[in-house]
Amino acid sequence: MAEKKSIAPELGEAEREIHGPLAEAQALIEIWRSSNPDEASFCCLAVSTLSRLCDRFDTYQHLLLKHGRPAFAETDYGVLGDPVEDQPAA
Repeated sequence: MAEKKSIAPELGEAEREIHGPLAEAQALIEIWRSSNPDEASFCCLAVSTLSRLCDRFDTYQHLLLKHGRPAFAETDYGVLGDPVEDQPAA
């Protein structure tokens, strides 16, 4: 019987890749609130950041749907602070 490959490293890497664009998106929100940035350049930067965040989140979500919540998950909360429901591995 073949050993089942652990998804933990792949999923952990996908989760870590979300944090960079997420932090950038949060910084953009603070810049928008605290100043009057040039709208055109700000919008281009915002679209680029949100696009990268969406791409990375899609990868992470795909892995969760494909493999279920991994045993290595330490908390009951996901990347964005939302509760995560247990899903059995497929």
